[in-house]
Amino acid sequence: MARPKKIKVPKPPPINKRSLVERLVEKPSQDIKFWLIKEYSILQKLEDLFPLPFLNQLKYSKKFDSLAVLFCDNLMRELKNKYRAYLYVPPKKEEILLGEKSGIDYKLQKQPTLRDLLK
Repeated sequence: MARPKKIKVPKPPPINKRSLVERLVEKPSQDIKFWLIKEYSILQKLEDLFPLPFLNQLKYSKKFDSLAVLFCDNLMRELKNKYRAYLYVPPKKEEILLGEKSGIDYKLQKQPTLRDLLK
């Protein structure tokens, strides 16, 4: 009996770390090689906390001087909130299947009011 063939799942394209750093951080005019090495090391520390696909989808209105700014209290709190939102999967609605009605209806008897008693 032959084995079934494995289904090949295409891998997502690799994430370009250089474009990620250049998108988030202002590029200096000199010592670009040293600058990239420094930013890659900071990016590696960020990768220990958050996965790279999450970091790749980050967008900010202005560029930072360095990725080290993301380690300050306010931005780290914001990053953690964004990461929770990134991981959030809404719960599936539970469907209630209605079958045939069984049993009898119970009718409550109204308690007599004063008006009913005086009639």
